[in-house]
Amino acid sequence: MAAASTSTPLISQPQFTAMNQPQCFYNESIAFFYNRSGKYLATEWNTVSKLVMGLGITVCIFIMLANLLVMVAIY
Repeated sequence: MAAASTSTPLISQPQFTAMNQPQCFYNESIAFFYNRSGKYLATEWNTVSKLVMGLGITVCIFIMLANLLVMVAIY
């Protein structure tokens, strides 16, 4: 029968990337951060983007008008 391994597994130290180091990226665009994270950044407006923006703006306008009515009623 083989003896059980008594060696302990090695724990690797965390690797530091450019985003982990204290550094300011104030002059970079949103595309810079999307590229570094590996996420997709659309460059063109598609139907879903237009629909989300249209609904969002409509809801915001409705909320602002409702708040305006409350302010007028209180005044």
